[in-house]
Amino acid sequence: MRRILLFAVCILVTLSLTGCGGSEESSSGEASGGESTSADSPSAEEIVAEIQATAEDADWGADVVTVRAETRFRAPTIVIEVDGDEAASEAVFDGALAVAHEMSPDGPYYLEVGTLSSMDGLSRVGPALPAPVSSPEDIGGWLDAAYGPASGDPVDEAWYEAIVSASTETDPAFGTLVNVKTNIAGSDPDAETQANLIMIAVEESTGGAFEWIRVTFSDGENVTSKHLPNPYVGE
Repeated sequence: MRRILLFAVCILVTLSLTGCGGSEESSSGEASGGESTSADSPSAEEIVAEIQATAEDADWGADVVTVRAETRFRAPTIVIEVDGDEAASEAVFDGALAVAHEMSPDGPYYLEVGTLSSMDGLSRVGPALPAPVSSPEDIGGWLDAAYGPASGDPVDEAWYEAIVSASTETDPAFGTLVNVKTNIAGSDPDAETQANLIMIAVEESTGGAFEWIRVTFSDGENVTSKHLPNPYVGE
C-alpha cells in the first residue's frame, strides 16, 4: 500500500519564529547570529502544562488527546496527539504554537502535532552536523556521524533505531527517489510520525538533493514525501 505524506523540513518554523534562517547556538550559550538564549526559559514540562490548561477552554483543545514532552534530534519537543482530521491538527498546531511562543519567544523547543512539526534548520543540540552527502548509499554513514555512535553523543530515538538501509530507486510515478527501509510496521499508530522524522534526517543528510523520499515499512507499506513549502512560514 502506498501513501503520500507531504512534509517540510529545514524551512519549518521554530517556536522563536526565526524560520530556516535561525542562528546557530555556540558552546557559550550565545547564538552565532548575535542573539542569546535565556537561562530563565521555561522547561518543556512547563510549556506542556500551559498548553494543557489553555486547551481546556480553547475551541482547538477539544481535539487534543495528550500533550507530553519528548526528545527529537536531541532537542526538547512538545508532542501533541490529536483525535481529528488534518484541519483539526492544524488548528491545534496553531493554538499550541501561540502558547509556546508566548511563554518562550526565544525557544528552543520543537512542537510536533502528528506530521506537523516546527524546527529550526540551523540551531542544533549536540555535535555539529556533517557536510551533506551526494549518494544515498552514504546516508547511513552520515546519520551515524550526526546522530549515532560516531557523533560522540548518540541519540536514543525510535526513528534512528528503525532505519535499516537507504538506496536510490526509480519509481514510475515519482522518478528517482531515496528509499529508506525500516523495521517499523505500517500498522503502528506512530508509523507516519516516525517516517516524517526519518525524512527530516534524510533531507538533512543529502542537503535537499532529492525531491522525493520514501520510507518503506517492514510489511511493505510505504509513504512517499515531497519537500514542500510549509504553510506556517510567512513570506
